[in-house]
Amino acid sequence: MRRQRGKSDPIDAESAEGSMEMIRHLKVARDGAVKARTQAMVPLKALIVTVPDELRQQLQGLSKMALIERCAGLRPGPVTSPTASAKYSLRAMARRWKGLNDEAKEHDTLLGELTKAHAPDLIDAFGIGADTAAEVLVTVGDNPEWKQIVNYPALLCPERERKKHVGTLLVAMLYGG
Repeated sequence: MRRQRGKSDPIDAESAEGSMEMIRHLKVARDGAVKARTQAMVPLKALIVTVPDELRQQLQGLSKMALIERCAGLRPGPVTSPTASAKYSLRAMARRWKGLNDEAKEHDTLLGELTKAHAPDLIDAFGIGADTAAEVLVTVGDNPEWKQIVNYPALLCPERERKKHVGTLLVAMLYGG
């Protein structure tokens, strides 16, 4: 019964603000990990262009994940030759990429749990993932007028129509459509 009346209780309001702040923190950390992961791939691919031919031929044509796995598994041995230094550097960069990828996945998992708990209709909408839902919730948290817009479809629409309207609304809010 209490849930049907909304979040008028000060404790509920404080809890909602705390959830939004947690989502904001995780979103910042996730975005930083994703950006660093993207940046970690650039020098790895650039280095492949300059490594000795034998090593370059082993790495050319691999998919991104196959390249990362192959480079992360390189065994340079003593760094006493250009091939050994190239293997050492490629391995270090691939391991950095993998660490950042794991970090981004951890953030995605936590964001998924928090956004699902805070706004289940948002997550259930077609094509809305945890990252997009977190972005919307962070934006809505900063714009009180949008809270009414986001809640509007939930108040007026039957359950079967809610997902469609929430998804359409999100596209309009995010892309100005």
